Amino acid sequence: MSWTFIFNPVAIPQLLVAIFLLAQGIIVLAQDRHSGLNRSFFLFEFAVFVWLFGMGLSYLSADETTAFLFARIGFLGVVFIPATTYLFSVYYAGDTRQRFLAFAGLVATFIYSLFIGTKTFAAGVYLYSWGYYIKLGTVGACALLFFLLFVPLFIRNFYLRYVAAPPDQKRWHYFALITGGLAFLAATDF
Repeated sequence: MSWTFIFNPVAIPQLLVAIFLLAQGIIVLAQDRHSGLNRSFFLFEFAVFVWLFGMGLSYLSADETTAFLFARIGFLGVVFIPATTYLFSVYYAGDTRQRFLAFAGLVATFIYSLFIGTKTFAAGVYLYSWGYYIKLGTVGACALLFFLLFVPLFIRNFYLRYVAAPPDQKRWHYFALITGGLAFLAATDF
């Protein structure tokens, strides 16, 4: 199998941000690789990296076959974003009671992701002016359910951490809550 690419300036910022996020995740993990918070941060940064990098390569693809391969890889990252960010929020909030649900979400996501090679999950790619983009089947579109489940839990954990923060740190926890919540607007990408 040979991959064919063409230069597409639209993909460059996406690829650069993907590399930056991966590097950021590695740096945080390297600070204390035994910390659950740092490991969960790396996992969600890695999921976002896979999404951005895979879709960026899909945009650079010169043919449907190459684009479809990288779009599916990118969508694997999308599928893992809700569960990994929720896991991070559990460690961020320090609520160990939620770990079971977080890990169950990761297992469910992994099982769901095994269907990515089927036509009912990913049916092909569309060609837009900015490049190729994944065409989801009915099973693939169900990934939105993971966002609908885990995003409110993520926001709840960040909100509870904000409320419990000491007065001198409240502002930073508020910024984390707002930016974390706003980041999920990317789910409109479906």
